[in-house]
Amino acid sequence: MKNPQAVRKESLFISYSRREAPFADSLIDVLEDRGFNVWLDYHSLIPGRPWLEQIMGGIRGANVVLLILSKESMKSPNCKDEWQEAIRLKKRIILLIFEAVQLPPELETYGYEWIDFRSSFKKRVKQLINQIGSPAKATQPPPRKGFKAPLVVWISFVVSLFVAFISLPLVLTVYVPYYLLPLPYKILKRDFNFFYVQTVLIIMPFMFLLAEIFLTLSSEQGIYLSLMGTAIVFAALLLILLRSSGMRRWGKPIASPARFANPYNPEKSLPEKIIFAVDYAPEDKKYADAVIQDLQEHGHIYDETGGRSEVGLVLISAFKNSTAFNPEEKIVYPVIIQTAKGVDRTLQRNQWIDFRRGISKLNVVAGLLPEPSRMLKAIGVAPTSNQQTVVPSVIQSMIYYFTAMGIFSLGGWLVFFLNNPNDITAGIFFTIAVFLGLLLWTTFSATRSLVNRKGWVASVRNLVIVIVVMGVLQTVLFFTGAAGVSEQGIENLAGNSALFGTAIYLLGLILIIPLAIKYREDLLRWFPQKVKT
Repeated sequence: MKNPQAVRKESLFISYSRREAPFADSLIDVLEDRGFNVWLDYHSLIPGRPWLEQIMGGIRGANVVLLILSKESMKSPNCKDEWQEAIRLKKRIILLIFEAVQLPPELETYGYEWIDFRSSFKKRVKQLINQIGSPAKATQPPPRKGFKAPLVVWISFVVSLFVAFISLPLVLTVYVPYYLLPLPYKILKRDFNFFYVQTVLIIMPFMFLLAEIFLTLSSEQGIYLSLMGTAIVFAALLLILLRSSGMRRWGKPIASPARFANPYNPEKSLPEKIIFAVDYAPEDKKYADAVIQDLQEHGHIYDETGGRSEVGLVLISAFKNSTAFNPEEKIVYPVIIQTAKGVDRTLQRNQWIDFRRGISKLNVVAGLLPEPSRMLKAIGVAPTSNQQTVVPSVIQSMIYYFTAMGIFSLGGWLVFFLNNPNDITAGIFFTIAVFLGLLLWTTFSATRSLVNRKGWVASVRNLVIVIVVMGVLQTVLFFTGAAGVSEQGIENLAGNSALFGTAIYLLGLILIIPLAIKYREDLLRWFPQKVKT
């Protein structure tokens, strides 16, 4: 076996599809920790230089090309260009099997090696490291079909089946079954929406608690409370599993929790002064002002026109997905402040600076502004999926609030109608249905506006108005329902499911208002600047 020090000098090039970016991220972490020099596009491309030349240079300089084999990588034109260049240069190729797939003829006939990564990641990494040092040509072809998954995936699948089963008593909430019943299948397909599944798992135990308070009869006391205890255990277990490194490697970007760079403090307190420009949409002016002010406080010079700038920062959001800066002519840092669709491919080739959870680490940006390689290695993240939802914590809490209010209001009133079929007149039923519909439409619109930063709720003033309107709607619903119970009146309603939405509305306000005050800067920046037309 080769000397370990000799093995450490090997240069590796990783070719992959962006749908397997979480897996590639984990792989490069391990390989670099072991001392390998690894070339991975967004991890290694340096702003201000032609990207294609850098990629081809990365292949030329590599001793081994690691091709992450999946259905998507075999469809990708970029991957095809990379492995074809590796074949042309007669590079050593090791196939890392992420999914069983038929190889194209040109690759099939080439002298490759392969390792099946569909089971234990740690074991296969050890095998890969040993094989890099001791080449072993494949004696049989790699698997072309069949499904295999790591143990953590199967454990998550089983736990999600149980969670789906225990959530059945909450079927009238609609929202819960929509995300949890198909979750086991989607785990195997790698395409569940992590953000919304996490929201449901966090809210679900509270649903059982309120069901115990408002729904149980004297002879049934404790039923929902016992389910709540079970839900807490298994929802927490599933959430831990879905956030684990194994599940993150497994999932597509939409199914993986967002990965953020580790905290980093630059050594330089007084960085070299750089002329910089910021390219941003008018709606994102509050974010741009914060970035510009901080960089100027660190001594850098702001160029409003961008003509003299040495460095350009592009604020990516729902309002901006491209830039006038040429990343091959000057240093360009993509700075994502909101998940965006259709981001220009030139901005997806380098690592990004991630401000989706709120502006932070600006001292690092200022300290490393003239050093793109160090900057991106220090705080850069992989270009994110346009489906991966990440928002500041105060916004996320509000999304939980509106989601819970909608779930509890719908489920509570459906149960109320079922429990009081003879007490509700047609007029009362119609009134409740209309006001409940308005409430659900309002909560849905508010949630969508908060996630997308667009819509009629996308301002602090309108948000306050919406919360007040929701309170009015909840009050009207409550007293209309009370009037509909002809014999037992409001005393019966006070212990009934109709209190679901009202309870969440009041409890939520108690929690949300202090949080909004504490994180008011993140809150105010999140709402877009009004643009005069």
